[in-house]
Amino acid sequence: MLLGFFEKHSDKAYLKTNPIYIAGESYAGIYVPLLSYWVNEHNKNQTSNDSKVNLQGFMVGNGVTNWTYDTANATFDVTYYRLLISQALKDEIDAKQCNFSGVGMGDYAYLSEECMPLLSQMYDAFDGINIYNIYGKCWFWEANTTNFTSSDVRNKLYGKYVANGVEHEYQKFYSAQEYTPWVKPLRDNAEYGIPGCIYALPAAEHLNNQTVRDALNIDNSQPWRMCSTENSTFSYTKDARASQWAY
Repeated sequence: MLLGFFEKHSDKAYLKTNPIYIAGESYAGIYVPLLSYWVNEHNKNQTSNDSKVNLQGFMVGNGVTNWTYDTANATFDVTYYRLLISQALKDEIDAKQCNFSGVGMGDYAYLSEECMPLLSQMYDAFDGINIYNIYGKCWFWEANTTNFTSSDVRNKLYGKYVANGVEHEYQKFYSAQEYTPWVKPLRDNAEYGIPGCIYALPAAEHLNNQTVRDALNIDNSQPWRMCSTENSTFSYTKDARASQWAY
């Protein structure tokens, strides 16, 4: 994709000669190092500097790089040291030697039956809390059949834009459970699936604005979303090796 970008804009030679830094946070800890690795491998096989990508480095913030230590295991440490879970729960998890390795991959092979409810209790600590800024505001409201109708809820959750005469929807808000895949498996039963905490409306409305999409040469096959869905054209396969090896 990166090479395709340079090829598409081959008339702008400065794009390829400019120093390039690849950066991202959270799950980008997987694909930023891997993309950088393959760019570096590409450069090794080039005999001319003109065909190389001017990669100068990559940056990852709070990234996922190792399924054994990151995601659920790291979350346990953070929730305890940020006083989101009790000392009693922490002591019980330690006493039962709960192993959360693999949870981020959707692999519960290391998680004993007696530790499963403890993991669920840990996730309960996130209710009403923005886990990306626990001291900040959680964009959340209570919604049920008594204070919102289904159409009211959908209008609050989704925006619309029209492209080529076809109306598309995009999601305005994302919950911590939706945005953090290793949390979601145990937290997907809320009524209506009402998202909370993550406020994506400004970005969603900007990137689904037709003028912006035209300026960026984005096709109209699907709306911009913060998270991919089953219907997204972008898909990927998780690898148990994660990305630490690429460093």
